[in-house]
Formats: sequence, C-alpha cells, structure tokens
Amino acid sequence: MSQTTHSPFNRWFIRISIIFAFFAGFSMGAHIVSIDGFFFPQGKSYFAIIQTHGYIQFMGWIGLFIMGVSLYFFPRISHIPIEAKKTNWILGLISVGLTGRYLAHNTTPYISAPTVFSVLNWIIFLSTVTVWIGVLFYVGSFGKAVLKARGTSALEKLNPIKGFMFMTLLGWVVYNTVQVGLTWEMLRSNSLILDVLWNEWSLQAFTLLVVIPICFAVSVRTFPLYLRLAPIRWQVEYLAMLYAIAIAMELLYLKGWWTIAGMILRSVLVIWFIWKIDILTRFKAPWTHYQKEPFKLDRQKQPRDGYPDYGEWGRFELLVYSAYFWLAVAMILDIFRIVSIYTRLPILIYPDAVRHLILLGFATMLIFGMAPRMIPGFMKKKMVAKPHWVIWTFWIGNISVIMRVIPIAFTGKSFTVFSGALYGLSGIFVLIALVLFSINMWKSTVVDS
Repeated sequence: MSQTTHSPFNRWFIRISIIFAFFAGFSMGAHIVSIDGFFFPQGKSYFAIIQTHGYIQFMGWIGLFIMGVSLYFFPRISHIPIEAKKTNWILGLISVGLTGRYLAHNTTPYISAPTVFSVLNWIIFLSTVTVWIGVLFYVGSFGKAVLKARGTSALEKLNPIKGFMFMTLLGWVVYNTVQVGLTWEMLRSNSLILDVLWNEWSLQAFTLLVVIPICFAVSVRTFPLYLRLAPIRWQVEYLAMLYAIAIAMELLYLKGWWTIAGMILRSVLVIWFIWKIDILTRFKAPWTHYQKEPFKLDRQKQPRDGYPDYGEWGRFELLVYSAYFWLAVAMILDIFRIVSIYTRLPILIYPDAVRHLILLGFATMLIFGMAPRMIPGFMKKKMVAKPHWVIWTFWIGNISVIMRVIPIAFTGKSFTVFSGALYGLSGIFVLIALVLFSINMWKSTVVDS
C-alpha cells in the first residue's frame, strides 16, 4: 500500500459552504418563505428560485460540508490517505459549477431574447456537468483509496459503517446524474424550470441516500466519545442493510404495497437507530463504565457533568440532541402521513413539513452542533472561537425550525395572518443563526501563525 501521508484539513470546504449557504441557499429560502407567508406576488422567478435553492442547499451547504469533513475524518479513522491535490480539484469544480448554475438559473426568468435564454440554459447544463465531474472525483478518491487498502486491516475499521458509506457514495452519483439529465432536458426543450416530478425524486434520493446515512456513519464513530454515550456493541451493518432495502423499495416505486412498505420500514429503522445509539434517552451506561481501570482525569479542573470536555466547544450537544429529536419527529409524522393517505384517515400531514424537519431540523442543526466540536480539532485548535455563541445558535436555530414547520404541518400553505407571519419570518431566524455559526466557524478556521 502507498505510504502517502494524510492531507491536511481543507478549511475552504467549510468556508465556501458557508458562503453558498448565506448568499444563496438560506437567503433564497428566506425569500421564498416570505413570499408565501406574507402573501406577496410570486413573480417570474419564483419556481426557478425554489429549484435553485434546493440544489444549492444540497450541494453547496450540506454537500460541501459533508465532503470537507469526510475527506479529513474517514481517511484517518481507516488509515487510508487521500491526496490533497484531489481535494482541491473537488472543491474547485463544485464551487465553479454551483456559482454558474446559481447565477444563470436565477437570471433566465427575466430574459426574453431567445438566443440569450438558450446561452443561459447551456451555462446551467455545463455548470451542472462541472459539479457532476467534481462529485465523480470525490467518489473516485474514496474508491481508489479503498482499492489500495484491499487485503489490509485498514478496511476493518470501516466495517460497522461501510454500508452507510456505500449508500452515501451511490447517492452522490445518483442525485448529480439525474440533475445532469434534467438540465439537459431543460436545455433541449427550452424550458424555464426542471421537470418537477423528477427533480422532487432526486431531492428525496439525496436526502435518503446521502444526508441520513452519512450523518449516521459520523454519529456511530463519534457520539460515544463526544457525548460519553454507551459503546456501539450492536450490529450496525445489519441495520444499514435493512435501511438500504427499505430505500430501494421506496425510491424504485415498485408495484403494489412495496413502496408504502419501504417508506414505513425506512421510518421505523431510523427511529430504531436513534433508540439504539441512546442519543435522546441516555438510559445505558457510558463507555467509560466498561473500562478495566477507573477513568482518570489529566487535569485538576473537572469536566462537565456527563461529558468529557470542559465547555471549550460550547453547548454543542444541545444542537445534536435537537437534531435527532427533529429527525425522530419527522419519521413519526411521515408514518402518520403515509398511513393517513392510504387508509383515508382524516389526518393530513404535508410532506414539506417532513422535508423541512429533516433538512433544517436534522441536517442543519447537526452541522451547527458537530462543527464546533470537530472543526477546531481538525485545525489543531483546543477550543471553538466563541463557545458561548453555540447556545445562541441552538435557541435561534430551533426557534426557526418551529416557525417553519408548525404552520405547514397540518394545513399546508393555507395560512392565517399569524401562521403566515411565523412561516415568513422563519427564514430571518435561520439567517441569524447562520451568521452566529458562520462567524464562529470562520474564526475557528483561521490558520495560526
């Protein structure tokens, strides 16, 4: 096996993901919810903005953050290096592609000249292809590293989470390949927006194949240490296998009750995972309880009660707990939604509420929580820049989730003045939480002289 050393943490994955989140993803989201909540006219670009918002949030915010962490974290726990030159290519290609698509797709609704409109659609398509190539570099980097490590003990360290890792890599390829096809069809048909149904399918595929599995993989490897939870002594790989079967049943739209069964099985398995890792209940003894010798402290100062740190990362655990709480709520609501539809019960739960619970409540809150705990360490720092800001991120971020979800959970977008105002202002609260988080992370990723 090659003796290539591990590449240093590329802080620009985090910084550029924050830039896309603030100036594109969350700002467009705030614009959309303000239009809906305050009954403003939708305007020419409304549906184009919705589709661009989803793409930027998945690939720019969540995507680049996942890539930056995974390219540093997983090679180290498995001792399988990935070269720094490849990570720079990945970041460069995806950043250029996202910028091109963001600018072009938001401009096309205002263009009446056929030639200019066609040129912009070409830019959208080529930008999406550029992102797709960057994703192939990312997936290929992991694939090549794994092939180099065949026959060694390195791969054994990934055994518990290799099912989730494989789903994640597959999800990257599936989502971006579908996006390339959709933008080509939009170009060919001279359309203003992507095919709505296929775009929705690709968003669901990314959520189920990338967002949830990669978060589960990181959780399995870090939560016992960071949160002093019980050791993972159950067969995670079997749950990953069942989850993969459920996702296949759901996404392939099999005939009969297979799709419905897959959706329900997926939700049940996610709830089961949350129960097994003991993140919300903390019923089980922590891993330190099973040590042969009593756990000894290296410092006179006592750590926080129940945690191994001294508060140098802020109250990050509250964001982690809230993230998994919202995920559990999302799965419970999704089960009720599916059952009510097919049994004609008078309970209507709107799918947008479930999606926001997963992407804003779970994925974003988990990033807000895990980044202060992980990123400073990647930068060889002993604390996050502003630990006391983390608790404010928790409160403001979770208030935004409540404001976003409750108004639409059971009535959709049939707003009253009050519920519409809550929904419309939720985007502002998200942006405030993002500003606190962004300043904290930006300062935490400054390279010390």
